Formats: sequence, C-alpha cells, structure tokens
Amino acid sequence: MKNILRPLIQGICIISLLLSVYGCGEQYQRERLVWMAERSAEPVFLNDGKVSRFDFEKAVKMFEGVIAAMPETPAALNARFRIGQLFIARGESEKARDVYARIEADAAENKEVAATAAFASARTFEASGDWIEAEKRLRGIMETYPQTRQALRIPIYIARYYRKNNMPEKAELAYGQAVMKYQQLADTYPNTKGALFCENLVVRVLLEQEKWSQAVEFIQGLGEKYRLGPDTLLILGNIYSNKLQDQQAARKVFERVLTEYPEHPLVKKAREGLQSLSDS
Repeated sequence: MKNILRPLIQGICIISLLLSVYGCGEQYQRERLVWMAERSAEPVFLNDGKVSRFDFEKAVKMFEGVIAAMPETPAALNARFRIGQLFIARGESEKARDVYARIEADAAENKEVAATAAFASARTFEASGDWIEAEKRLRGIMETYPQTRQALRIPIYIARYYRKNNMPEKAELAYGQAVMKYQQLADTYPNTKGALFCENLVVRVLLEQEKWSQAVEFIQGLGEKYRLGPDTLLILGNIYSNKLQDQQAARKVFERVLTEYPEHPLVKKAREGLQSLSDS
C-alpha cells in the first residue's frame, strides 16, 4: 500500500505547488517552488548516490515542476541542469548525457548555454574514469563553440586535470598551450571584452603555475592598455606582499586601490593588506 500511495502523494504535492504559483504572491510562490526543489535534491547530493529511488524521483519531479511552472526562464534552465546532476549522483551517466544533449540541442541560438551543456556532458566521462573520451569532447567544444567563455576556460581545465593527477609535464604543456591560445585571441580581437577576458585567463594561468614575476610583468603590461580594476590590483599587491616579499611595492598598490576606488567594496581588502604590512 505504501508503494502505491507514495507516487500519488508525491504527485498531489507537486500539483498543489504548481497551482499555488498562479495564486497571490506569484513571484514568492515561484521562488518557493525553486527552493523546495533544491531542498528535495539535498538527500541525493549529500548521500553520494546512496539514496532511495523515492527520494531521487521526488527531486526529479520537483525540478520538472519548476520547468513546467516557469518555462523559458533561467530557473527552468537551471532545473534542467540540476536533473542532469541528479542522474550523475545516482551513477546514471548515460541518462545525464541525454539530459545535457537535449539542453544543447534546444540552445542552438544560445552558444554559451549549449557549450555549458556540452561541458557538463564531457565531465560525465571524466567522472567515470574515461579521461580520453572526456578530453576529446572538451577539445570538441573548443572547436564547436570557440568564442564562448565556457570554451575559453577549457584549456585551463585540461591543465588542472593533469596537475591534479600528478602529471606535471603534461600540465606544463597544457598551461603553455592555454597561454598561447589566449594571447593569440587577445591579439586577434584587441581592445574588446573578449580580449580582456583572455588576458585575465593568462593571469590565472601564471598564478596557478606560481610564476609570480611573470604574473607581475603581465599585469603591469595590462596596466599600460587598460585601467586596472581593484580586483586585479589586489592580486598584484598580494603577489608583491606574500610571494615576492616586496613590501614597498605592495604598499603602493594597496594605496592605489584606496585612491582610485574609494567607494568600492574591495577597499576593505586593500586596508587589510596595508594593515598586514604594518604588522609585519
């Protein structure tokens, strides 16, 4: 009897939630529907797949309810990705890939979403231990969606995989290829947001490789082309302070944040940096 009642009760709860979306406080009800879907997924994600079929199906249905109640919205798109993650948590990679494939197909006009779905699908192979297939698909994303931010992050992702798995030579090669790619794109599309994004990725690569002097030199070069933002200045200041032990240079950079961005929230971090210099 319990097995018969559970799906019925589950369905009634979801229908009630969907109906409430169209009552008073529509926005609140929609937000609550998303919140309840996320809550229903917690047992699946927290128990690493060791969860009852009932809890799994409940979570899937809740996210399907979000999709039905809010079609063509960011919440619905996120719900579709969450369903894919639920299948991964259950160890059902093929079904997860089916979900991501549908998202990619439906996002033909939104390359960023399509690339993100393809990336999620590629990661399922990595999770199952098939890095060869995962890397093949990752490189395919770079070819199919070359100018998306998701594709641009992939060279670093590949390098991190090799570093994480104790393959330093391959990691070094992958990082070098990433820098070459980013600099080539930045040179091809100068003075654009895409160029700046690629140049920021170069900074990230140099930091991950712990090439502190090269990172400083590169950031200083960026300062000749752009007005450096407070986040980049803080990176520079922290390199001087914590890695190169150049307190005088660090102080100048932190003070620059206070002068150029006095109302920015990161001013607090700059003051903390100056205080740490005074305490040392």
